[in-house]
Amino acid sequence: MPYQIKNSTHQRLKQQALRLMLILTALASPLHATAELEHSPAIEQAITTAIYQYDTVRLEDLAANSQEYNQAYALYRLAQVNMQQADKKHSAQALKKAKGILNALDDPEAQVLKAGVISLLMGAEPHNAKGLVVELQQAFDGDQQGTTLARAQLLKAINLMYTPPAYGGSIEQAVSLLKQAAGNFQKGPTTVVSWGEPEVYIWLGKAYRQQGNVNAAKSAFAQALELAPQCHWAANELSQLDGL
Repeated sequence: MPYQIKNSTHQRLKQQALRLMLILTALASPLHATAELEHSPAIEQAITTAIYQYDTVRLEDLAANSQEYNQAYALYRLAQVNMQQADKKHSAQALKKAKGILNALDDPEAQVLKAGVISLLMGAEPHNAKGLVVELQQAFDGDQQGTTLARAQLLKAINLMYTPPAYGGSIEQAVSLLKQAAGNFQKGPTTVVSWGEPEVYIWLGKAYRQQGNVNAAKSAFAQALELAPQCHWAANELSQLDGL
């Protein structure tokens, strides 16, 4: 009898150990793991360079031949060019496609880019803006740290600059957010995504110019060019202040 009891206990322990091993194996399985953001730094850089040089043809090619986050980012940048050309129809089409892609990506960087997409879509289709407010807030409410937070701060600052003061807009708050974003970028990258730092200084320069601080604006635009020498946008902004 003692042998039977000992053997029975041993079998139960083996079964418990086996169940524990199966549970741990399942938790480690790719089916249960959180997938990393599918992203190509080289493609992202090509997209950023294209927007800095206003290269619509290159942006269209990148949007057609990239995937997931990179494709959504290319579409977002293409929509920016279309908006500058007052082509709201094609801008809205690109943004809606980008939004659909980002809806399927569970990642803080995807949520931040989605906030940028929604903000631009509100400008392209102002008649639908009210229905997008909640989605915009949800996108901004994600878990943001480091340079992901810096990109969110950049986009929030842009919104503040375009929003009338009667509806909560504020150049002063925008400047504060942009300075915080600059500080977060200076600490170094915290994700595989890298866009945004030169634009912080471009928008900071635009905000300073609105405040009448020409010297600070020039300094900010020059800083943007130092970070991205190929950026026609920053160069154009700086040239407008020549002689002032």
